Amino acid sequence: AFMSNGELGIRSIEKNLIERRIEGNIIITKRRGGDDIVIYLQHDNGSWYYFKYQKGVMAVVSSDLLFNEVLKNNIDKISKEKSDYKIRQANISDRNKFVRALRK
Repeated sequence: AFMSNGELGIRSIEKNLIERRIEGNIIITKRRGGDDIVIYLQHDNGSWYYFKYQKGVMAVVSSDLLFNEVLKNNIDKISKEKSDYKIRQANISDRNKFVRALRK
């Protein structure tokens, strides 16, 4: 697996310029059935974002309740627009399991 730990740079999100550094982890795991990618972002204020891409499905969850609500309300729209890409809401337990594995 390829692992990146520490500060990650965020240049922009869509057309919005961000230019910030944030603590995070990126792990890319090579598998026979396709690569898995996990991106975990942890802000200084305690908020976090968890993304896991596996076999055409992006699972997402955050400590930000508004972010989760927007995601929940747009899952069907995003999945219908992209036939080869689906998005779903991940469980907080997925994030917790990932964080526990990082600490070992």
